[in-house]
Formats: sequence, C-alpha cells, structure tokens
Amino acid sequence: MKQGVLPASLGDWANEIRIVGNDGAHDDGVNREDLKAARMFCDSFLRYLITLPKEIELRRQQPA
Repeated sequence: MKQGVLPASLGDWANEIRIVGNDGAHDDGVNREDLKAARMFCDSFLRYLITLPKEIELRRQQPA
C-alpha cells in the first residue's frame, strides 16, 4: 500500500458514511442502523489506521 492511500473498499465505505453524515446535518432522517454503520466504520477505520500497524510493530519486536 502506498503511503496515504486507502484501499478502495475503505474509501467506498467512507463515502457511504459521508452521505449518512450529510443526511444528519440536513435533518434528512438518520436512523439507528445508519448510526450503527457510522460507528462500525469509525471503529474499523481507526483499527486499520492506528491499531493494526502498532500491533504489527510490537509483534515484530518480539524475539522469534
């Protein structure tokens, strides 16, 4: 993966969540399922961006 480039699937998912956020900002009716999807995206995105790289770094530091 190139530095600063998200996988296409994550980018597509981010776009779907952007639409949910836009609907919420304009009072176009966001339901509980939309909010769950947004939270799942945030959790997944942060895991991919922050948690997994750190876990890999720590695992690589362990003796073989």
